[in-house]
Amino acid sequence: MFSPAEDTIAIPQKVCDEAISSDALREALPKKGERFREESSHLGTYYGDCRVTAGGERATFSYINNPGNVYPRDQIQKKGIPVSLGGAYGYMAPNHVILLYVPCAIQRSTDRILVHTDTSMSTQDDAEEHGRAKPVKGDKELTLFTGAVARGLTRGPLKCPNADKLPEGPVKIHWP
Repeated sequence: MFSPAEDTIAIPQKVCDEAISSDALREALPKKGERFREESSHLGTYYGDCRVTAGGERATFSYINNPGNVYPRDQIQKKGIPVSLGGAYGYMAPNHVILLYVPCAIQRSTDRILVHTDTSMSTQDDAEEHGRAKPVKGDKELTLFTGAVARGLTRGPLKCPNADKLPEGPVKIHWP
């Protein structure tokens, strides 16, 4: 049990090796409970991940930077519920994990990084594998977190050209 002085969770301004603004993360995690912890964080040139927990909940992301691969928007977005953030596109899987292909034209103008995000407050572990995602509580927080991660990675450690073109705000879910 937590005392009133201990139960308000303090979250640093920047998380995940100080690459990601915690503003959106504050919405994805509880305000009270177990203290904030950054359990793992590795942000490399071609792969990275980070997992944070607070109040018994978690938020995670990973990314793959594989220059030279082609990711046709129409084929990618058929895999789930389409999502977008400016020139970035992807889909929400049935279990409410977002996979977002973000422009990062380091070698070729078509290069993208694949960003994978989820939070325990939105992820549906028991979702049908081939079903369609339906709106659930926590989706708004997930879209805010995903937007913050995409901007933080492209403007920070990955230094993607034109990263400033990614708009502020959440990823948009294009519900049918």
